[in-house]
Amino acid sequence: MKRLMKLTAYLTLGLGIGWMIGCTTATAPTPPLAPGYTSQADQTMGEILAGAHSFYTSIQQQSAAGTMTLSATEKQAFNVFAVSLNTAQTVYLAYHANPTAANLAAAQTAVNQVQQQQAALPTPKVN
Repeated sequence: MKRLMKLTAYLTLGLGIGWMIGCTTATAPTPPLAPGYTSQADQTMGEILAGAHSFYTSIQQQSAAGTMTLSATEKQAFNVFAVSLNTAQTVYLAYHANPTAANLAAAQTAVNQVQQQQAALPTPKVN
């Protein structure tokens, strides 16, 4: 009986110390940044803008090739999107060159606007 009590005491003490020390939580390592980026925000915004440019270029090429027909309303929406995209690119490049808090806030606002406008674009008719 005394042996069981000692074992229980040691077990309780061991668990108590283990609990006080705590166990580290396993976390996935942060992936490294792609070459040329200075921070995760820089990389994320750069990738978003690259995707938006690719999307816009694809629409331009399909429209020019005649495989997609844009109505006057759609053309206007895509032109507004292009202006926002070019503005966001300029603001983002200013942040990329000089990553201050003010430049980050301006770049995030501009990139968010591009994302919102892209999501709201009308779906053009594919020929």
